Amino acid sequence: MIAGRVGQLSVKGFRSLRNVTLPLDHVAVYRGGNGTGKTNIYRSLEFCRHAARGDLSLWLAKQGGLASCRWSGETRTHEKARIAISVTVGDLRYHIEVGHPTPTTAAFLNEPLIKEETVEALYSGRTRTLMKRRGPSVTLAGLNGSQRHWDDLLLPSETALSRLPAEAAASDVAGLRDTLLDWRFFHRFRVDTDSPLRRPAPGVTATRLDSDGANLPAVFATLEHIRQDTVDLKALVRQAFDNAELVIPPPEDQAAFFIRWPNFPQRLFSQSELSDGTLQFLALCGALLSYHPPRLVVLNEPEASLHPDLMPALASLIGRAAETTQIIVVTHSNELATQLGEHLACPIRVVEKRDGETVIAGLTALGTFSDGEVD
Repeated sequence: MIAGRVGQLSVKGFRSLRNVTLPLDHVAVYRGGNGTGKTNIYRSLEFCRHAARGDLSLWLAKQGGLASCRWSGETRTHEKARIAISVTVGDLRYHIEVGHPTPTTAAFLNEPLIKEETVEALYSGRTRTLMKRRGPSVTLAGLNGSQRHWDDLLLPSETALSRLPAEAAASDVAGLRDTLLDWRFFHRFRVDTDSPLRRPAPGVTATRLDSDGANLPAVFATLEHIRQDTVDLKALVRQAFDNAELVIPPPEDQAAFFIRWPNFPQRLFSQSELSDGTLQFLALCGALLSYHPPRLVVLNEPEASLHPDLMPALASLIGRAAETTQIIVVTHSNELATQLGEHLACPIRVVEKRDGETVIAGLTALGTFSDGEVD
């Protein structure tokens, strides 16, 4: 098992996810049509990373605020008007609840605020609380059952996970935070004329792809000239584009890459000349084959801008990345889902919308799948 693997995600009251508990395999694939709410699975995990970063309230505000992000369907009388998300990573579970301010809270009128926040250790069926937030105060468990308490550490909009005291730097809680910060999310790289993907990048070592893909040339150059291993990368490019060659010159002030097409061997084609689909696929290569693989990569509709003929190569790329990284794929492509199921022998989970609520076929209320079969 990869250290820090995400084992379970529980979501209550987030957009169309009214109450869902998902077990997550090393490779998890969710397929659904437009409007089924499948992207909310992606956003729920992204929610956790922003909690670790300390900008969750800002991120929620940019998503439209609590009015847009909360479940808007019917609720039971006793249910609180909150978003509650829990994620299990290894043997640790992080839980956070977000809601509206009260009249006496030191916050703006509609600012999303942290209502509850805990980190628990799960040992052989037993649960031990390692971190608990109460208002502005935080309690952390120490060695031998001891506890340390910090008063007035937090504003209502700040997460405890992002504001751990220096004394907790070596704790399991800090390790969990670092794991969440290591996650990477990719959703439809820009490939228009002004996209940063179409320009060279500063010629510096790049071990991870930026979220906008701007450092893709440097990521490729790092693989070619620092690690000196682009065998898988270039093989995938050949598979995807009929034996085209990816050419990565040594960087000087700027890093760049080129494609040599078999029909035009005398000329190199620059980033600015490549088709949208070619550039999108190359960006996915950079995201999934970088020098330092993330612990988790979540892909939302990676098939965007790609011709259906590229689905086998995309499945091969995801399969190669899954050798070192946990992968979660959210897609509406039947072809990609089929290719992933065959290539990785992983179940394909179908996302549906029923009465405005996102549901996953075969998922029970206990967070297990009833069929155990590949769709």
